[in-house]
Amino acid sequence: MAPRVLWTPRSVFALVLAAVADDPERAFEHLRTLLFDVSQALFACRDAAQAQLALERFAQQRFHALLHHYQLSNWVLYFGSERVTRPLG
Repeated sequence: MAPRVLWTPRSVFALVLAAVADDPERAFEHLRTLLFDVSQALFACRDAAQAQLALERFAQQRFHALLHHYQLSNWVLYFGSERVTRPLG
């Protein structure tokens, strides 16, 4: 019988850091793509409920756990509300 592996947040984070260290260019590209795609999805949202659904679509992405550090939903929803109340240009 194979030994049971206990996955903790710390052990999972250590694995993510090891993968980033092994190939930083690939990790940067994945994060950049995720940030761009999430920003586009959030910009199309009209309210917080739509934004939550948009964020949930990215839950399986490699760096999804880091999204809250970028506060994309706050920025995109703010600029989206500006777009509605005051046209850009």
